[in-house]
Amino acid sequence: MVKLVVAYDISDNARRLAVAKRLQSLGLGRLQRSVFTGVGGLNRVKEVVRAVRPLIEWSTDCVLVVAVPEESWRKAVILGTPYGRGAVGEAALV
Repeated sequence: MVKLVVAYDISDNARRLAVAKRLQSLGLGRLQRSVFTGVGGLNRVKEVVRAVRPLIEWSTDCVLVVAVPEESWRKAVILGTPYGRGAVGEAALV
């Protein structure tokens, strides 16, 4: 199963909230305040991009959407406590 990671740096509060709500409506969960995770491959990446594209200001905001193979996700190391505990799924907590 491929994991999806979405991270963003959005300067405007209203745009940032709109992106977070859109990502949640797509079934993604928060790992940190500006990092969401979920399940999905290339088609899911495209879906997220299409959903978020109209919400951002291209000259000031940045959104990263990446599909991570399950093997790589399982080898991930997370230091500290993820937002909302349990949003990590199968990622290794070392």
